Amino acid sequence: PLKIYVCRNGVARFCTEDSGTDSKYSFLTNTAINSKNPDAVPDKMTRMITDVFAQMQKDGVDIKTLWQRIDNVIILTVMSAYGYLLKKEREICPNNGFPRCFQIIGCDILLDKNLRPYILEINHRPSMKTNTENSKNLKIQMLKDALKVAAPYQPLQQLLKDLDKYPVTNEEMREIVEGNPKVFDEIKNLRLRNERHNSFELVYPKKSHRYNLILDKIMKLPTENLSEFEVDNTDRNSYDD
Repeated sequence: PLKIYVCRNGVARFCTEDSGTDSKYSFLTNTAINSKNPDAVPDKMTRMITDVFAQMQKDGVDIKTLWQRIDNVIILTVMSAYGYLLKKEREICPNNGFPRCFQIIGCDILLDKNLRPYILEINHRPSMKTNTENSKNLKIQMLKDALKVAAPYQPLQQLLKDLDKYPVTNEEMREIVEGNPKVFDEIKNLRLRNERHNSFELVYPKKSHRYNLILDKIMKLPTENLSEFEVDNTDRNSYDD
């Protein structure tokens, strides 16, 4: 089943000049662009979200509500593509009794002056490049925490290591899963422990029933793209009508 975790940290990008001018450094936050500004200060251009939100909280911003808004746009964005993701997972990496697929995605989010979040883009392979020591440490910790939650399979690794014959087919792996329920109970408990004191927070599934209603409707949508021939026929029929 779909699970979505959101990292409670990240990198906040800022312009290197005040707004209100024609300079590209005053309305674009792209690091590659702003780093060319001779007056740029790296630590002001790239800051940690935890530091920025801490300052905003001192200024009276409800950070809990802000995170809920951010979670909402991320959940809805991932859900919109879930039919395609699930289809490919079943084709390429079918479930053998335990989840084998996870994806770290980068969400570029713009906050407007009213602190409403907007998705600018989603990166399925986010950059691990860093330009400050803080951002380097952040991304290293993020990767560690993601693996602790997504793949706590040390008990399974030990089980496979002790086998005389390593499973080479999905059927053989499924037999091992079904024959060793205690190992997978241990993995489940390990994941629950790893979720504590982790920078990632589980945001879906949660108690909100509306997300389930939305996902149910999305899963009924087709995941096949019409061919060019079929599109042309569809258009021609509509003209004939």
